[in-house]
Amino acid sequence: MKKKKAALRVLAGFVSAAVLTMATSIFGFEETVKPRVEIKTCDGKLPAVIPEEDEVCRHRTPRLLNSFEAASRSTPILWSYPGSGNSYLRLLVEQSTGYLTGSVYHKDQVMKDVFKGETHCDGAVIGIKSHKKVPKRCEGVEGNPRVAVLIRHPVRTFFAEYSRKVSTAPNRHIAGIDRDKFNLTDFTRVSLEMATQWVEQIPWRLRYPPQGEYHVLRFEDMAHKKLGFKALTGLLTFLDVCTPSQEVIACAYRKANHPLIRRKPTADQVTLEEILPSQLLDKIWEIVEPIATRWNYTKSNWRK
Repeated sequence: MKKKKAALRVLAGFVSAAVLTMATSIFGFEETVKPRVEIKTCDGKLPAVIPEEDEVCRHRTPRLLNSFEAASRSTPILWSYPGSGNSYLRLLVEQSTGYLTGSVYHKDQVMKDVFKGETHCDGAVIGIKSHKKVPKRCEGVEGNPRVAVLIRHPVRTFFAEYSRKVSTAPNRHIAGIDRDKFNLTDFTRVSLEMATQWVEQIPWRLRYPPQGEYHVLRFEDMAHKKLGFKALTGLLTFLDVCTPSQEVIACAYRKANHPLIRRKPTADQVTLEEILPSQLLDKIWEIVEPIATRWNYTKSNWRK
């Protein structure tokens, strides 16, 4: 089966190249279409598709997989608990591979503006974002045995998701909480609820589907200046994509700092450092510790 999939991927590369060559010779596209460079196929994986001009880190437009590429692979699920940084992960994947990611969530217009594959939960994308079970309308995806699980320090996760939940801004993904509107009592209640959900959902996702293949990625490693390359290339290998060069991945990190995705609090907004009382931290940690420590999280390293 693996040899068959590898052969299909190689065939997809040849077909794509042949179509481009034919179009160039027939319609004279040399002057109007910038060619896309496909890194050679490695071990039957998808080639990372990047425009030639990426040598100077210009913006790239990721594309959907063609029918040959889609037929040669199963589409992994990009799963995380809300607030873990899934959108940032998707930007890194798209900008380092040249392929679009999809999602099971289709109602957020901001997400549709940022992610052109947002409405896809099928084999046309390289991975599908999900926070819970994949709905039935995503035909054939939920039974996929391949799941990439993104985790983040639970304390940071809960604050990020709480900020999104209570925000009334048009783009809640980057909205913070105004200092004069922050309610510690409400944050305490919601964060403890999230802690209970978190310890239930992380183990569940690593068991479902049975006999599944899982790849766990820590947000802190992915976002780290020194650890990021290893963390991201490990994920790309799991997604069956050839590893791009360090220069391409460095460019992807610069392009992934999208103003509609990356949250930077203003001077009028609260930060977790100033509003997290030690009593609440103790309560949260009492709930999440059995799971959090498996991934090297401690009660004190949430500040990193």
